[in-house]
Amino acid sequence: MKRTTARAASFGPYTLDLRSAEQHYPLAQGESLHSAEKGPDGARGMAISQPTRGSMAEGPVPAKYKNESEMKTHGEYCAADAIVLGRLLDSTPVLTSTKALVLTYSHFKVDEVIKSDGIARVESTVVVIRSGGEIVDAGETLRVDKPMSPPYMLGQQYILDLKHDAQTNVPQYFANEENTVLVKSGRIRPSYSAFAGLLPGTAYTDWLVQMEKVSKLACP
Repeated sequence: MKRTTARAASFGPYTLDLRSAEQHYPLAQGESLHSAEKGPDGARGMAISQPTRGSMAEGPVPAKYKNESEMKTHGEYCAADAIVLGRLLDSTPVLTSTKALVLTYSHFKVDEVIKSDGIARVESTVVVIRSGGEIVDAGETLRVDKPMSPPYMLGQQYILDLKHDAQTNVPQYFANEENTVLVKSGRIRPSYSAFAGLLPGTAYTDWLVQMEKVSKLACP
C-alpha cells in the first residue's frame, strides 16, 4: 500500500497528518480563503451547503431487505470502517497549507463500539477529521460553514461513522461530512434528514437493534 510522507503536526499527545488530510479534500487545492469576499461580520470564507457523499440510488428495495430503512442502514454500515458512539473531548481548527480550506480535528472518547476496525476500542480516544471551522490567519478570520453538518458540541455524544485514513501511519479518521448525529436523551438527532434510514427522534436502542440486524448481511 502506498503511503504518503507525513507532514505531521502534534497537538498534545496526538498527531495529525495534515498532508494526507488535505489530499482527502479536493477543496483544499482551491483558491486561498484570503481571497474570498468578506461576510457581514468581516470574516472571509465560504459555505458548503450540499452533502459531499451521494445517497443511495432510489429504486426497488432488494429482496434481502425487509424495507427501505433496513437497506439504508445496511448502506451506512458497509460504508464505514468503524462506527462508534463517542463523546467530544475537544476540537481544533487547522488551516490547510494552501489556505483554501479549514479542517477541524476532534478527539472523542469512545463510549460504545458498534462496528470495529480493531483500532477504536471502548474508553480509547479517536482522532476525527471533518472539513469546516473558523481560524484567524494573518490577522483575518477565515471560516468554512457547514450548515447541514454543524460543529460538534463539547461533552455531547455523537454517532460517528468513520473511514480510516489508510494513506498514513498516523491513526486518524475521516467522519461523515453529510450529517452531525447527536445522541441526546436516548434518541438520535441527525442534523440533516434521516440517518441510516431512521428518522430524527428514533430511540438509540432501536437504531442499535437495526444495526445488529444488518451486521449479519454481507456487504457488497
